[in-house]
Parts: sequence; C-alpha cells; structure tokens
Amino acid sequence: MVYFIISIAVSLQILFAPLFISGLNSAFDPLTSPANHAIYIAVVEINHKSRATTAEVVIKVFTNDLEDALFNAYKKHTKLESEDNCEAHGLLFEKYFSTHFSCVINDQERQISFKYCEKNEDALWLRFDMTCPEIWHDLRLTADFLMELFPTQSNVISVFHGDEKKYFRLTNSKKSRQIRFVD
Repeated sequence: MVYFIISIAVSLQILFAPLFISGLNSAFDPLTSPANHAIYIAVVEINHKSRATTAEVVIKVFTNDLEDALFNAYKKHTKLESEDNCEAHGLLFEKYFSTHFSCVINDQERQISFKYCEKNEDALWLRFDMTCPEIWHDLRLTADFLMELFPTQSNVISVFHGDEKKYFRLTNSKKSRQIRFVD
C-alpha cells in the first residue's frame, strides 16, 4: 500500500513538474488493447517569450497514441519508432493537427508547420513553427487531438508570451479556451 501511494505521488510530481509523463505505456499492442496505458494525456507548449514573428509549438504525445490516431484518420499504419521515421511523416502530422489543433491570435487563424521531432522513450515531441504577431491581445486555442479515440484524453496547455505564462487543460467536454494578455 505504501509503495502504491509513493508511486502515485511520484507520478503526480512527474506529471505536474515538467508537465509531461512518459514511461506509463504497457507492453500491449495499442491496436488490440483498449487500455494501453493508465493516463491519456498530451502536452502542448507554445513558446513566444521573445515576442518575435514566430512562435514555437511543441506537442508532446505518446507514440502509440499518435500512431493509433493516424491509423484511425487515414487507415494507414504509421510506425514512429525512430526520429528519422518520425520526421519522414511531417506532412502527415501537419494534416492531422490541422484538423485537431487551432490557434487564433488577435482574431487571425495561425497555421503550424512541422520542423522536427524528438523521441523520448515512449513519447514524441513534435516541434512546429507558427507565424504570429509580436504582440498578442488574445488567443483562442482548440486542441482536441487524440480525443476522437480516447474519451478521457486531457491536453495540458502552457503558453508563454513575453513574461506572461498561462496554463490550462482541455478535455472532451471543453476542447477550446480563450485567454487574454496584458500589454
């Protein structure tokens, strides 16, 4: 019992400190197992600290969850076991996320373009660029990726614009959020 409580505490610390957990995957095949890991969570980091005309968007997902979502959307098995293999699918990522990730800044829709990916154990960190204005008055974000497969999916969002930091969570019952920034 003590081990279980310690495990939960460590898991929560891992989840909320770096806002990303990895290593919770089980050994089950994601296409045949309905419960391939205990928590369905992804993280989106939008970094515009420098207030340049480009922001970096990092989407951190479990590899097998993204493979399942791509199969569900396009009926094509996509193996993302290596960074090289992952990067070869950049256009597919842009296509998938263009329907499941929307960022509107100052009332203008912003597109993301794939840069590269990093493999981190059972997870992928997909890095995108997004052109944007230097000053943001408001941002409306919709991030419902993976929710079409996993009803309990949560997408934790962190937005850094200049010195301002905003954090929130999107779920199946609340897929979008609008936030305002102070000039």
